[in-house]
Amino acid sequence: MINLPIRWLGIFLGSWCTNSDAEGKLDDAWNARDWDRFDAYHDSNAVVVYWPGQNDPTRGGHDHRAEAIRFCNAFPDNRVHNQPYDILFGDGDFTCFVTRFTGTFTAPLELPDGTRIQPTGKSFDVLYSTTAKWENGKIVEEYHFYDNGTFLKQTGLA
Repeated sequence: MINLPIRWLGIFLGSWCTNSDAEGKLDDAWNARDWDRFDAYHDSNAVVVYWPGQNDPTRGGHDHRAEAIRFCNAFPDNRVHNQPYDILFGDGDFTCFVTRFTGTFTAPLELPDGTRIQPTGKSFDVLYSTTAKWENGKIVEEYHFYDNGTFLKQTGLA
């Protein structure tokens, strides 16, 4: 067995430890609806976010925060189950997790164009994954994955 000084651990693990720790803190902020802390983990000028079923990605921190707030207003009990994640790994400037995402559609969902979808009172429970690219401790690209068909069916939107 080789014993290495603890300071070397950072050399071998690099930014992955920092980024995966930040990923957990970002999802803690989402779950707490702490939007200032949520913003702190996204590059406000460069973040590009890809969602299932969305034709074009969301661009910029302001628009990403706005869509997050709209979603959380409509699904106020939604939660990313990140304590612990089912799977969390990374490589260099990328992190990826897999976990459950749950919530209940109990308030109107406002779309970016102002259209409002009335709540159904139905819950969702889907397997959810995010892959993120990090630069200087902030996300610059974020890819969300879940079965959108299952989400729509469970929430009564399909």
